[in-house]
Amino acid sequence: MINPWHSRPFDVHLWSEHKQVMDLTERIFETFSPEEQDMIKGRSNNRGKTDLYKHLRHVLVDQYVSYKLDPSLCTGIARGAKHWNVGSRYNALNLSRRIVDVIDLLVIHKLLDHVNHSHDSNDTRYNRTGRIRPTDKLISLFRDLTIELEDIEFHKDEEVIILNLKDDPADAKSKPQPYEDKPAIIKMREEVQAYNAMMAEHFVDVASLDYPYLVRQRRNKRGLIDTQRIWTTQDNKFTRRTFSRGSFKLNGRWNGGFWQQLPKELRKDIFIDGDPTIEADYSGLHPNLLAIEFGGSFDGDPYTINKQLMDNQRQVMKGLLLKVINAKTIDSGIRAFQTDERGYKKKDLVELLDAYIEEYPFMRDAIGSDKGISLMYTDGQIVTKVINRFVVQDIPILPIHDSFIVREEDEELLRQAMYRACYEVVGQTLKFDMEANVNDGTIINSPVKPDSPYDRRWRAWSDKHPKPNYIDRVDDYEEELNQLEIQRLIEKDKN
Repeated sequence: MINPWHSRPFDVHLWSEHKQVMDLTERIFETFSPEEQDMIKGRSNNRGKTDLYKHLRHVLVDQYVSYKLDPSLCTGIARGAKHWNVGSRYNALNLSRRIVDVIDLLVIHKLLDHVNHSHDSNDTRYNRTGRIRPTDKLISLFRDLTIELEDIEFHKDEEVIILNLKDDPADAKSKPQPYEDKPAIIKMREEVQAYNAMMAEHFVDVASLDYPYLVRQRRNKRGLIDTQRIWTTQDNKFTRRTFSRGSFKLNGRWNGGFWQQLPKELRKDIFIDGDPTIEADYSGLHPNLLAIEFGGSFDGDPYTINKQLMDNQRQVMKGLLLKVINAKTIDSGIRAFQTDERGYKKKDLVELLDAYIEEYPFMRDAIGSDKGISLMYTDGQIVTKVINRFVVQDIPILPIHDSFIVREEDEELLRQAMYRACYEVVGQTLKFDMEANVNDGTIINSPVKPDSPYDRRWRAWSDKHPKPNYIDRVDDYEEELNQLEIQRLIEKDKN
């Protein structure tokens, strides 16, 4: 029985030219009638094998990935022609709606199970696309394959610069938009591609997980409780930069790596190339950026005021302030906070904001003014400069919006890179917190226990990927000047 809510989206960027995949594709193709084969081949004059098998092979590879991840997992797939735009930069393999015909054919031949889409205009909570899943017949063929997920290309020619209409990439109405390449966009794409290429050669995993995934429950936008499985596998490190509202000056954050979906407590357990890590984040980045813009400053923590109005005040102040900074009005920001944090009355939150503005009057024009989306562009620029500094030296780094995770041995490089990036983007340094992953009884911490599930995953991967030798490709003279400038900024910040 298919559970349509236990699903993953159909992946248009999966690809494999492994001999076993090619043989399986041809074997299934030969079971079809001549008329069915003609339907798969289409009317293209180019009937070489690549074109002949492309759509069928793609469906089989996608379903093999689902089977390897979880045999009970089904796949959501849209059938409308508008979802299969050949020539789009977001459909690099140029898959057409013919792929839906291939799926229907596999259903007829009892290789795929299928559940129709669901739509109710009166109650959209249960709306979803159609679902497919391998049948026992197809699974029996998959069992004969010995290829691993590592043998499959997960992001074949995938676009890494995304231009959306909406602020939230997860919004169902946020459709990637076409755009023309310009020198600045090409440069951004090269930066992200260089980062992905580097990270493909480094092992990132969560040492405390027995299996390479985290299962968690959360309430989705429909108000329903979803059980979500976050895969911490090496194919889930792929990163993009996403821009919003049809503008390359709004948003632009780096997103996509599985570590961005982990709770902060679990991020402490991340190991890179078998080594423990630290995390550093800019302290109150958005309020501090606004202070620079509006000519003010904070004496200390931007989420703390002298007047005590409620319990757990700093945590409430931080969550509320970030909501009203992102909102177009103060009222909508308060409502957004109340949606996430139940039990707070509007009058108490208004009183807290009034006290905040009284203490920091320069923030009056910053809240309820939709500044968040432009602040994300600024922090995206800062993150880019930090990442580039690591990439040029082939040293792994994990961005999480305004924070970074690196190996413990790379702490000083991260410290220097964060100071310098702020200075280059906003003209001054900003403070940040550096937190080592210290064992508090709930995390594994170094050293990893021999023959633990993590240790076995790491050894299996490192056998195929010898640990890289880090080569400093930065010009020595330029680096010496950089070090002097960074040291000057650090001393200035201490004073």
